[in-house]
Amino acid sequence: AVNQDGASSGQTVPNGPAQQALMRQALAASRLQPADIDYIEAHGTGTALGDPIELDALAQVFADRGDAAPLVVGSVKTNLGHLESAAGIAGFIKTVLSVRYGYIPKHLNFHQLTPHASHDATRLTIAPELLAWPASDRPRRAGVSSFGASGTNAHIIIEQAPAVEDVVTQPDPPLTTLVVSGKTPQRIAATAAMLAQWMTGPGTEVRLADIAHTLNHHRTQHRTFATICARDHTQAAEALQALADGRPAPGLVRPHEGPCRPGRVFVYSGQGSQWAGMGRRLLTDEPAFATAIDTLEPMFLDTVGFSLREVIANGEPVIGDARFQPALFGLQVALTELWRHYGVVPDAVIGHSMGEVAAAVTAGALTPAEGLRVIATRSRLMARLAGHGAVALLELDAEATSALIAEREQVSLAVYSSPRQTVVAGPPAQIDQLIADVQREDRFARRVNMEVASHSALMDPILGELRTDLQDLEPKPPAVPFLSTVTNDWAPHVDAGYWVANVRQPVRLYQALADLGEQYGTFIEISAHPVLTHSITETLGDTHHHAVGTLSRDTDDTRTFHTNLNATHTVAAPQTPHPDGLPPELPTTPWQHTRHWIDGPARDRVAVAQQTDLPSGEVPPQWCCELTWQARPLPEDRHASGSWLVVSDAELSVELDATLLASSALTDHDDALADALRGVAHVVFAPDVAIGCLDAEPGYHLFNMCRKLCAALAVLPEPPRLYLLTRNAQPLSEGDRANPAHAVLWGLGRTLALEHPEFWGGVIDVDESVPAERVAGYLRAEAAGSDDDDQAVYRAGRRHVPRLGPAPARSAPSAELGGSGSHLVIGATGNIGPHLVRQLVAMGAKTVVAVSRTPGSRMTELAQAVADQGATLVPVAADASDPKAMTALFDRFGRDLPVLNGIYLAAFGGGPVTLANMTEADVQMMFRPKLDAVSLLHALSSKHPVRQFVLFASISGLLGSRWLAHYTATTAFLDTFAYARRAAGLAATTVNWGWWKSLADNQSEEYQQVTLSSGLEPMPDDVAIRALGRALAVDAPVRAVVAAADWARLAAAYRTRAKLKMVDPLVPAEGTEERGPTDDQWAGAPDFAELDPLDAERIIGERLRERLAAIMGYTDQAALSPAVPLIELGMDSLMAVRIRHATQSDFGVEPPVAMLLQGASLDDITADVMQQCGVSTPDAGAAIDALRDRANQRAAARQGAAVRRKRGQRA
Repeated sequence: AVNQDGASSGQTVPNGPAQQALMRQALAASRLQPADIDYIEAHGTGTALGDPIELDALAQVFADRGDAAPLVVGSVKTNLGHLESAAGIAGFIKTVLSVRYGYIPKHLNFHQLTPHASHDATRLTIAPELLAWPASDRPRRAGVSSFGASGTNAHIIIEQAPAVEDVVTQPDPPLTTLVVSGKTPQRIAATAAMLAQWMTGPGTEVRLADIAHTLNHHRTQHRTFATICARDHTQAAEALQALADGRPAPGLVRPHEGPCRPGRVFVYSGQGSQWAGMGRRLLTDEPAFATAIDTLEPMFLDTVGFSLREVIANGEPVIGDARFQPALFGLQVALTELWRHYGVVPDAVIGHSMGEVAAAVTAGALTPAEGLRVIATRSRLMARLAGHGAVALLELDAEATSALIAEREQVSLAVYSSPRQTVVAGPPAQIDQLIADVQREDRFARRVNMEVASHSALMDPILGELRTDLQDLEPKPPAVPFLSTVTNDWAPHVDAGYWVANVRQPVRLYQALADLGEQYGTFIEISAHPVLTHSITETLGDTHHHAVGTLSRDTDDTRTFHTNLNATHTVAAPQTPHPDGLPPELPTTPWQHTRHWIDGPARDRVAVAQQTDLPSGEVPPQWCCELTWQARPLPEDRHASGSWLVVSDAELSVELDATLLASSALTDHDDALADALRGVAHVVFAPDVAIGCLDAEPGYHLFNMCRKLCAALAVLPEPPRLYLLTRNAQPLSEGDRANPAHAVLWGLGRTLALEHPEFWGGVIDVDESVPAERVAGYLRAEAAGSDDDDQAVYRAGRRHVPRLGPAPARSAPSAELGGSGSHLVIGATGNIGPHLVRQLVAMGAKTVVAVSRTPGSRMTELAQAVADQGATLVPVAADASDPKAMTALFDRFGRDLPVLNGIYLAAFGGGPVTLANMTEADVQMMFRPKLDAVSLLHALSSKHPVRQFVLFASISGLLGSRWLAHYTATTAFLDTFAYARRAAGLAATTVNWGWWKSLADNQSEEYQQVTLSSGLEPMPDDVAIRALGRALAVDAPVRAVVAAADWARLAAAYRTRAKLKMVDPLVPAEGTEERGPTDDQWAGAPDFAELDPLDAERIIGERLRERLAAIMGYTDQAALSPAVPLIELGMDSLMAVRIRHATQSDFGVEPPVAMLLQGASLDDITADVMQQCGVSTPDAGAAIDALRDRANQRAAARQGAAVRRKRGQRA
């Protein structure tokens, strides 16, 4: 207890009543009586004034001791003298030792009590010699007093610790979860690296459970954390090192990014997840799972005639509908109980096909016995139909699939899987023909391993018997929200009629997931292997959600389950058991050093202005850039060590003394490829494609080969560095030889640097004439290079690297088009097409032929707008990659259409997808409107007087772009294609455009924010397109770059994952102070009323973090901990005022400065802004109201004190 004795006759004069009140307060707080205290370590001033006051206070408080021994009093000052501020701690140390050892030291130089003390003080004992602690049947207890010179009093009570009991070491659990927590991902990585090293050394002697206990309960737990699930030290160390390196690993769950909606959905999959051995480890390691299996066991023996426990325990293959459907059902029910055992319960359930039975049991609509009866009846009847049906998966949406099967009466749309994927069922012959038809259209289609055509007319023969056998089923209303994938209704009545519909009607999984995604954030697939995760992710791609599985094929069941269990903890770390005994000593958290030195002003360099008002719609000169190749040699005599694996090029393999892997191994032999990659330090992909080939097919081939290689590298725990070797993929100047097929690898490589920095090495281009011996030297030098350029072109023995800088001023005027010929626009009704058409007319074109696959009303409106400008628009409905349709069109030029003067390819297809999730269909969709179209246009235009051949490419082909490897590859192909045409004496121009505003407007708010944070800024379409005239000027280069960007921000964003030295000329010199965010950088607050609260919270939080970091001087925004009060992070009152003004500027609302100074954190300000914008959650609102109340009380107190001071002055 601590108090202040108030006014006294002097600064050092103690106050007896205040001391008494202090000691009584300490006794009350400890729930003790005066007789429970054996000894008092007195302050002991040793003065005639202070000693009597303290002795009398002790006598008054501890007088009533009953039969207890007299209170012993002493003071360490007789040993050490007066110690000023160290007096209190010295007395504390002495008393702790006295209590521990049971002796009270002699009070030196004591002869008799001071005569100024009261009579009551004589009942106190002063230790005349070393005393044994008074005997008692309770713990020893003592009090320690320490009084400050200015009247502050402190008293503490110390109690003897309980005797240490012998620890009975418990056996280690089957699995252990370690929590690695830190304020930022960088700090987590540093801690993981340190622990990984320690656990392979001294830490091997420490039990894994004890290590976990110390990490989980004796380290500060932050909101950002990772978890590791391991059986032994080796597994733990491997996962820790992977966490440090940014690699995936078994058992590792990396820190969760972004907020998820509350609520969990259990998703029960249908057939297809079964495998021999599923659940076997759980049966041994998890009693809750084993109990659930044992509960089901008699039901299985009675209903289906086999033992579920034996199937799981023996790892038996589960074959045939009559066996695997009941086995999967039993496994799903037991897994549900396992999740519940660990505190994870569903807020809603859905099921896919047979999975609806387990969902109904979980919801409480059926008992387990009733559910097993439904499954047994269903599977028994379906087994009769085995071999008479087939099922196929199509990469087509529901509308396209419905049109495709419209004339196939026996084929049904069986499953609405996702927005881009469906499943059909029907007779085998018709399904095989359907697959062939789809594949001929270059779309993905394949058979599913099923012998029964569920959810189709082929089920009709068993429906009557199914209804009869289940007619006495009496389901109950669901206790847990249950959304039907048959009817898309909540709380279905799951009687016999429902299960008939479940077998016959299509599975509306996509629709159910979309509905659930609006309410819930975490989706847990209850199955032996995740088969619906792709559907969940693809359906809910526009919302922040969390999808996890339960088990995974051919893995350690228990470890997989606990890893997924840990993955569900997105807000707070999972709790782990407290083992007996004292926690071991672990290495302390490593320091994260931050440089705060203020550098002097740097020399001036080129500064690219931010986008401002655009006078009269002119293209800002800072948008126009030019790519050049600068000579940049590497240090001599530097060569990388380590082994090499060469893919494709046998001669290069010999020169590198490397292992050779034939290109066929990339597509045909997964195991051979994986084996070859293990143990090597470097991999080089060196394809052999003949130069001068302008067909699209080699581009497809190289991209897919390299994609296969990257997929194999991505799953390795320690992948080698990948280098791509191309030939003539990057011409340095107009007229150079150019190989577009190899250029695909440059676009892919630039995205690989962002998506897979863990294995990216670099890309090197050489002339086709360079011998393998020289190429090997280049590769060794690049692998050992230290200049951070991961892109290099070698010509005539000189190394060149790309640099993007401001475009130089040119003297030639912008191009004008003659009015006599036709100008062909591909992609006329896309985002950019209409603007392109209008620009061509503005430049003088009189006839524009507009090609679009789906012209629609937009083409009609465009034709009218062109006519109003005195020109003619000729609409053509065609696929630009269709040789037949395009040949027919080209035959018209010079006949019923004016001769062809210009071709403009502005078509686009496909969408964002990571390289890891990319399918053949994704590649086809992206490549076809670009690669196939440009190759066809090139071939067909050879006999026409084409003066402009313009390819619309993207800045992402130069910079790379996560989720768009196939797009960056097409852009690189188009760029080099233009150079190839120029080298052949043909017209060609490629334009690398930045971020079109129309494209930004059609993107989700989340995707817009991601792009803005990357530094790119949207360009108004009608302004940007005017750069076309400059790009076609007579003195313009082959390539033009038109992009609006904050290059400093872009460089900072990209360099968190990639090197990107290319933009160096556009960013401030190193050491130049980064300017803080300004109003023109902020796209403006969206209408929060139209956003999901989680999206609003993310946008507001990110903007506030950026603002606060700039105001408070944090160069690393991650160091601005969201839950820590800003005043603890260095905010002062002036900063608080600036924060208020910044918030007002950005959002139109402002937090009170008093609230900021009262202890508000970034999270608090975010919640306050949300509340004022009408999107606050109730909990956050209550917390902010309390913080505002404290601020108002503090302000009122200050005002009251000011009023009292004024009154005193007037008096």
